[in-house]
Amino acid sequence: MSNLYFSMIICCYNSSTKLPKTLQHISNLNLTPDFKVEIILVDNNSIDNTAAIALQIWNELQSDLKFKITFEPKPGLSFARNKGVQESQGNYVLFCDDDNWLDEDYLINANTILNTDSKIGMLGGIGYEVSNINFPDWFKNEKLTYAVGPQNNVDGDISKIKGYVYGAGAIVKKELLELLQFIGFENVLTDRVKRNTVTGGGDNEIGYAIVLLGYKIYYSENLKFKHFITKDRLTIKYLLKFKKGLIYTAVACNTYERYIFFNDMQFQPLQFKYIYLSKLFKTIIKYIFGKLSYYEYITRSLNFYNLIIKSLFYSKDDYKIYQKTKSNILKINSYKNTAA
Repeated sequence: MSNLYFSMIICCYNSSTKLPKTLQHISNLNLTPDFKVEIILVDNNSIDNTAAIALQIWNELQSDLKFKITFEPKPGLSFARNKGVQESQGNYVLFCDDDNWLDEDYLINANTILNTDSKIGMLGGIGYEVSNINFPDWFKNEKLTYAVGPQNNVDGDISKIKGYVYGAGAIVKKELLELLQFIGFENVLTDRVKRNTVTGGGDNEIGYAIVLLGYKIYYSENLKFKHFITKDRLTIKYLLKFKKGLIYTAVACNTYERYIFFNDMQFQPLQFKYIYLSKLFKTIIKYIFGKLSYYEYITRSLNFYNLIIKSLFYSKDDYKIYQKTKSNILKINSYKNTAA
């Protein structure tokens, strides 16, 4: 078994308070002397001296691992990740978020798994929630929203089950990311934080693209990490922003999934249905009569409200997203046909 070369990419936006623990866990990784690892911290336009503080912390840890800081001015996690990939030297990249605390054997176990099958294009593990406050009662129903908890019932290839793993702690074959850039693949889902919305789906899009290229998405609970979740993200307000974002990124995800699982690339816009109004009204009534908790009421009612608004007023935007997604699929298919 050979030791692979891992480039750990930490994308940061105002991460100065989160980095001490994250970098400490990285410095504590169990690695043999011949294990090749580099850490690339991408400062995504921070205004809290993230870069300077990160360098100070790393110097204090006195780790022998190579540490590099680079900058990406364009806001968005996908852009920061792309910048980290461009700067990386390894044959695998590990996307370690600024609040991910990797288990000591994370890379050793990943190295073992990846050596078993060269067709593994994306590998993910299991996150465990930690915070400096008590978790709200509703959190147990929303774990996957926060990239914690099991991603499948058993370990193994999940390419034909869901086609992605969450980006926290994910390891990706670098040559595939470079190939996507080469063929002109454009990120439709850029994971930006917008006014009143937290858009996501960038992790899904990486996984879908890898499946389309003919590689596997693999999940293993031998890859463990803790996900530190701050107080400001454990609020109903934040949760609602995230759920709203899921609705507004659904067109791209659904287009990829319909093609991967059903070989269907037709545009299927969200249609207005009167049942949305009916369910919204019933949700309000149930809450008034005490049959729903506030969490259940607010998440369900906002979901139906957003479905109504999106189906009535965003069909043109949806079609533009569909066209971009379809273009990505066609670019991958064209490359595969040419390379065959």
